[in-house]
Amino acid sequence: MSRRFRRGAVVVGALVVSSHLLAQTFSTRNDHDSALQAEMGFYIVGVDTGYLVVEAGSSAQDIFQRICLLSVSMNGSVHEIISFGRDSLSCFPGWANGPDPLDDGGLLLMGTTDDGTRLSSRVWRIGGALDSLWSVEVFPDTMDGSIGTMARAKDGAYYVTGSVWHGPSSGQMFLAKLDTLGNVLWTQEYGTSIRDEGYTLEETLDGGFILGGHSWLTSDDHQGYVVKTDGNGNEQWHVHLGGPYRDAWANVIASSDGEYIVAGAYADYQVSITTAYKLYAARLDAGGAVIWERNYGSMGMITGFSSVTALTNDAYVAAGIYSDNAVDKGVLVKFAANGDSLWMRTYQHPPLAGNSSTHWLRSVIEDPDGGLVATGMCYDGQQDLWVFKVDSVGCLIPGCQLYDHIAEAPLSPDQVPFHVLAYPVPADDRLFISFRSAKKPEGEFSVYDAQGGSVRRFSPSSRADEFDIDVSDLPAGIYALEYQERGSRWVQKVVIQ
Repeated sequence: MSRRFRRGAVVVGALVVSSHLLAQTFSTRNDHDSALQAEMGFYIVGVDTGYLVVEAGSSAQDIFQRICLLSVSMNGSVHEIISFGRDSLSCFPGWANGPDPLDDGGLLLMGTTDDGTRLSSRVWRIGGALDSLWSVEVFPDTMDGSIGTMARAKDGAYYVTGSVWHGPSSGQMFLAKLDTLGNVLWTQEYGTSIRDEGYTLEETLDGGFILGGHSWLTSDDHQGYVVKTDGNGNEQWHVHLGGPYRDAWANVIASSDGEYIVAGAYADYQVSITTAYKLYAARLDAGGAVIWERNYGSMGMITGFSSVTALTNDAYVAAGIYSDNAVDKGVLVKFAANGDSLWMRTYQHPPLAGNSSTHWLRSVIEDPDGGLVATGMCYDGQQDLWVFKVDSVGCLIPGCQLYDHIAEAPLSPDQVPFHVLAYPVPADDRLFISFRSAKKPEGEFSVYDAQGGSVRRFSPSSRADEFDIDVSDLPAGIYALEYQERGSRWVQKVVIQ
């Protein structure tokens, strides 16, 4: 069954639906087939049935990685998994900014295979039924190995980027052109440093390409690397971004006015092999000159952006990982066209909140209702796929700006003083509830069955409270979860299966 991809804002006549419409938020952790391998969502795209996640995962309890395509519903639950690969060969998707949806409902994916002795960059052509139509190695004859990270379709041809190795520690960024059957028509290589790598690839307004990656100028000086080419892959200019230390990669997208937005990590501190980073973004003009550079947040040992996405209101959102008080959390930063931060929020899957777990966001998209949907991983001894949706101001618990004071616009006076998130939907044995209040709570939660009888009662003890409710003894059916406090009332339908 083919899937239609959702693109851009929802338009009704000439009216663009506001980005501040209420979004139904969720946070789900998914471990399929009791996989022992680490699972990581790398890309997410919107489809007519919900979302499609491209994941590095496993289809069985073995040592070989697979590329998995997961159909995710509007509430974040995974209801279909398709994987491809074979024993003795591990497959990994590319690293940044998402796959290129094709008009037939299929995808063009770039990634890497590992047979235990060499890495190979490979392109997969995925059909509308999410079946693999063909795959091809970009450098089939080299014994040096190569890594593929990004693919794009343009004018009846496919273009891919990555890194090709010319020795144990040297390599170059590459751009290759393929026809629609997977035949490699040409390749171009870029870079003059010790090691140059390609991660992102975007078409530019003049018919050329902008490539983002990483460059090792010296063993102690790494920088973001951006290359602009014409339509035949001939380099027109390049620029290195960063400071004197080991900066991380540059993820690059083209803006609607012919300029470029870069997101990555800036090395703010370095002693020997220890490096601390800050979240980093920049804007380049059409000729590669830096218009502005920004750092966000404080520095951490594991901090950086993994991708950046353009939004419908001439703003951008970048996703990544952020060390917050020695806890590695997923992070989203929304910033304006001039680089000013509109908001920055860190996230953990709510059952893991406060734990020394690791959360990493790799890809984020904008939903038609203005919400933001992201994917990555969470790890607390086992690494699993993480998919979550927040509203237009980054709140997993709607109204969080009431108590954390991070918002783009002033709060309206009719905002309710408390906000609740209940999940999963439907629930099995346990129901999780996150509660936030602008003041000390004075109310009570109640769970009612279909006949109106109260089956659970409990009260929050603080302005920020988490509940783990055992519902395994309740019959399957529809219940109502209610919270009342003086003149305010919140209620949500809960399905127990």
